[in-house]
Amino acid sequence: MASLESGQMREWALRGAEQRLLEIANEAEAIHRTFPELRGRRNGTHTAGANGTTSPALGRGRRGGRRTMSADARRRISEAQKARWAKQKGEAPAETTTKVAPPEKAAKRGRRRGGARKMSAAARKRISDAQKKRWATQKAGKRTAA
Repeated sequence: MASLESGQMREWALRGAEQRLLEIANEAEAIHRTFPELRGRRNGTHTAGANGTTSPALGRGRRGGRRTMSADARRRISEAQKARWAKQKGEAPAETTTKVAPPEKAAKRGRRRGGARKMSAAARKRISDAQKKRWATQKAGKRTAA
């Protein structure tokens, strides 16, 4: 039997290895199509997928890692944050069961709910008079420059 050159033997081994890798990749893809929850698993643990998202096996569906929060959890977080704000402002924390501040509390804070802000007639007149004075000054400055 003739001995083969080591370079030629290595080339054939490389081609065979490439072919086997293609077969394994095709088989893995077929398995992932059948069992999509396996995508991203390594040794029985969950890992990030190729695009940086977690696997659907974590119960997050196709949205890729975005978690949903229950209404109760959102409410608890909201109440805790409102209590932190009240503490920072030096106010007593609001009741945890009210969802919208009563109108008298909103008026005390000087806040209005919805709609555009209303300006009093006196405030509009002050702004108008001040602007007319600016225009007159500017107009007088142009006359002297000309």
